[in-house]
Amino acid sequence: MTRVASSREIRAEPRIDLWLEGATLRERGRHAAAIVVHDLSPHGFRTEWPYQLERGTQLWLKLPGFEVWGAVVAWNRQFMLGC
Repeated sequence: MTRVASSREIRAEPRIDLWLEGATLRERGRHAAAIVVHDLSPHGFRTEWPYQLERGTQLWLKLPGFEVWGAVVAWNRQFMLGC
């Protein structure tokens, strides 16, 4: 039997748990929406999002004081996104 690694086991870098307000997330062709970032690493983040998005969907993340960064949905469960 093959064991499937959890998303935490396959991360390249540890993430920092936080509660970062003031960030925005935008889908292609849509307006940016305010989000709270719940964890963050140099290569990913987790946030709440009210809609189901397919894995691979391209998004744009804007953190206060930083340029806009491209992101790709890695998983989506019960209003939480991992990118």
